[in-house]
Amino acid sequence: MRFISHLDFMRTAMRAFRRAGLPVHYSKGFNPHTIMTVALPVPVGMTSRCESMEVELDDGLSGEEITAKLSAVMPDGLPVRGAENAEGLQPFKHIASAQYRVTFLSGAAPDATKLLAQDEIVLEKRTKRGLKDTDVKEDIFDITPTEGGLVMCLAAGSTRNLKPELVLAAFTKYQGITFDEVRICREEIFMEDGSALTNRKDGLA
Repeated sequence: MRFISHLDFMRTAMRAFRRAGLPVHYSKGFNPHTIMTVALPVPVGMTSRCESMEVELDDGLSGEEITAKLSAVMPDGLPVRGAENAEGLQPFKHIASAQYRVTFLSGAAPDATKLLAQDEIVLEKRTKRGLKDTDVKEDIFDITPTEGGLVMCLAAGSTRNLKPELVLAAFTKYQGITFDEVRICREEIFMEDGSALTNRKDGLA
């Protein structure tokens, strides 16, 4: 599943809603499309345990009904944890950070203390205007060592976003460490108020 692109995932989700017979709302116009928004697209090569999407339906089905219908048609590897009414919840534009678990399959985890001790961490980062040298230190909120890896809390969202691959590139640049086999899993997405996106109300995604 980690090799599925964001477009592939969106196509899979749209087909699942159709196969489940759910009353998805379509936009108006010459080429109608489903009203569907993903919180934070997953880069190719990364797994995730906390994906959320908002979908507009024409009928007010319960979260339990939606979950059951989708679970019956989703492919293996894409389980549906739950569904709930989005009214009153913070929209995705208020996403502030994300937590990633980085596991090193060969070699020990690098020393994050040395990296964070740098006055600045300048990396070549892609922006709307192309590649640009950027100080990303403020976008690294925390790096905690764990058995066999690191847990990173990094800036995420529409205005600030730092991928864990760039943090690994920083270890290479500032400490000369290269990585052969690495697995990255996004474990949680957090809103501006510190609440977890997949636990906003009833622990549902």
